[in-house]
Order: sequence, then C-alpha cells, then structure tokens
Amino acid sequence: MPESQHRLAVLIDADNAQPAIIEGLMSEVARYGIASVKRIYGDWTKPNLGGWKELLLEHSIQPMQQFAYTNGKNATDSALIIDAMDLLYTHRFNGFCLVSSDSDFTRLAARIREEGLKVYGFGEQKTPSAFVSACDKFIYTEVLRPKSESGQEPLARRTRSQLRGDTKLVNLLRGAVEAASDDSGWAFLGAVGSHIAKQAPEFDSRNYGYAKLGDLVEATELFQVERRGTHIHLCNTRTTAQNDLPSPTAVGVAIARKAAAELNGDARLVALLREAVAAVAGADGWAELGPMGTHLHQREPHFSPTHYGYEKLKELLKATELFELTSRQGADGQASICLARESLKLAQPHVEEAEREPNPQQRAAWQQFAEQYHQGQQLYGVVAYAYWVGVIVRFVGQEQMGLVHRSNLPPDYQQRFTEGDRVRVVVTGLKPERCQVELKLV
Repeated sequence: MPESQHRLAVLIDADNAQPAIIEGLMSEVARYGIASVKRIYGDWTKPNLGGWKELLLEHSIQPMQQFAYTNGKNATDSALIIDAMDLLYTHRFNGFCLVSSDSDFTRLAARIREEGLKVYGFGEQKTPSAFVSACDKFIYTEVLRPKSESGQEPLARRTRSQLRGDTKLVNLLRGAVEAASDDSGWAFLGAVGSHIAKQAPEFDSRNYGYAKLGDLVEATELFQVERRGTHIHLCNTRTTAQNDLPSPTAVGVAIARKAAAELNGDARLVALLREAVAAVAGADGWAELGPMGTHLHQREPHFSPTHYGYEKLKELLKATELFELTSRQGADGQASICLARESLKLAQPHVEEAEREPNPQQRAAWQQFAEQYHQGQQLYGVVAYAYWVGVIVRFVGQEQMGLVHRSNLPPDYQQRFTEGDRVRVVVTGLKPERCQVELKLV
C-alpha cells in the first residue's frame, strides 16, 4: 500500500496544542496518509479550550470529554493513551499522529512503534527530546502556523552564515551526503533526506525557513548541486577538493561511453536493469522508461546513466544490446512513451529449441515422456533461461523442456533464477500438438 493511502489515527492533546496550527496540521497529516480517526482530548467545560470549539466541526474532529478528577492532575493524557492502545489493537491503522508537547506520551510512541506502525509527532520546539526521539518523524508546530498578513513564513529564513554556524546541522548534512554517496562522491537528494529522517526525526528544512531540503542545501553552499533531469544530486565540496572527484556531467569532464561488451561485463548493472524492467513490465514484457527510472532510483539512489557515459536511460539500455526499445502514443494522443523489453535475442536459442516444430524423433521421445509423466507429476530440472515470458526448464535426464510462465513466478524471478539453477517443478499441462510441457514451481 502506498504511503499516501495509509490509515492514520490523529490524537490531539488540546491542553498542549494551539488552535492556530489546525490548518497546517491537517495539511501536514495528509502528506503521510488518510486521517481515518480524528480525536481531541480535554476538559471542554473549561474556558481555556474555547479557541478549539469553533474549529472542531469545520475539520470533523471528535471532542473527547475528560474531567479533571483532582486539581493539578491531568487526566487528559491517560484518556488519550487508553484510546490509542484500543485503536492500536484493532489492527486497522498504519500509523498514529500524536499532537502534544508533553513528554508523557514518550512511552506510548515507543509502544506503537514496537508494533511496527509509524508514529508522527507534532509539538512545539519546547517538546522534550525524549518524546521527539521516540517518534519516526517529529514536526515542530511553529512551521504549521499560517503565514502572516505580509506573506512572511512563520520562521525566518536563516542566512548562509547562520546555517554554517549551526554545527549540528552541518554535521548532519555532511554525514547524510557521505552515507548516501556512490564511489564518485555524488548522492541522490532523496536518499540524503531518507538518511536524515532516520537519524534525526525532528529534522525539517522548514525549521530553518526553507520549504524544501534542496533549497536548504543550496543555501548552505557546502555542496556541489547538480540537476539531472528531475533529480537533484549532491557532492560534498570538501570531499571534492580533497579527492578531486569531478561531476560525471560537469562541463569539460567527459566520461567515455562504455561499449556493449564492457556494459554487459558489469554483472551488477545488468542485474539492476533486468530487475527494473521486470518490476514494471506489463503482461507483454514491455516496461515504460519513466517508472523504470523511478524503480532504479529507489533501488540504487545514486544510479545515473552518466556514470557509463550516457545522458539518458534509453541510450544506456540501447547500448547494452540486451533490450528492445519501442515507443507508443500516450493517453493524450500527443506525448510519446518510450518502452523497453528484454531482448528475445538472448532467449532465442532456448525459445527456438522449445517452440520449433518437433521432428519425428522428438515426437517419439515426447510420446514416451507423456506416457511416463502426467499432470501433477513432480520433476527435477535445470534452468535453461529466465526471460520476460517466464523460465525455461530442461528436465534432468530428459531431452524435453518446459516453461514456467511468469504468472506462476515471484516478481523478481529474473534475478532469482540463473542458468544452471536446479529447480523442482510440477507438470500442470501437456500440449501434444507442440510437444510442450507447462510447469509450475514446487
């Protein structure tokens, strides 16, 4: 399930949250999923919560009444925690949004995460670090306040010198870029952000007055920034100066295009490309290059055709001579969509052997095979080839071959099975007219 469809329970501690954040809060929650449950806890007989009452109906938030049993004691926290645990054990949610600046919810956040669910915390910058660290992601509510009438952001944008003077920020950014970088020293911005989120749940570029991480990074002027299509890549300027690592696409720096033999000799690259095609391909084996590129960057954030001397993925695929390329009209009738499919040339010898018209000797051998084996029979075989149609299997001790169709295989079968692998299969169908055997893995 994509993150945008995650079911979230939003629980607000009215005593420790301000009504002014509600618009920004609900907008922020929508970034992480769907707010299936929205509850706010407090003693609604007290006048201090009057600011919330006008907003509850507008945002469909359910008020939960909790009287204060004793002066000086907050019973609201206990009510919220009990409800949170009840909701947790329904197993209907993918995550919780806890809105409070109170450290009393630290153990609750940790307990929810122990169940494998996401916890998004929301609170003011005075929130104790224990609660902040207990969440997967923590958003300071100062950034959720509406803009002033002058149009200024809630938090002033920090200058270059102020950003560089923040030792914690500089170390965090440098460490993330170094951790996410490839051998050339360049890192994909998305991977940098993911690393930072794991290390510092409270990190948010808006805390420094910048809407996007890319804007913040550029403002520090600590990194070389390069845009490759829709993707942003970073390189630590200190590393570049020390190691003289140039940008693969920098002006005046040319990386020689690798030929087919050299590309195909890179087993990791070939496996990565075949995996990307198989992951997004349709029933006919054709995969759109757009989703392929997305899959490649998710799998290997630092991947770029420029590392191999090619500007575009299409050019790299063509150069390998391992893939067929074609194009078709998009849904709008104008834009042309480029597609790739693993070349049948690779599988052709095996395909031809499996599908060619059988001669009398082969028919006699197949008839003998059919008399000996039947549907449901289990056999051992050796993988002859794995391609977009499926896996061709040669039976041990037999001349016959069979096909395990891709519909009966795991999504990553082209990476899982290689020539010579021993497999156990069951006969699911026999085709006498073609002397073919249909198989399924056991």
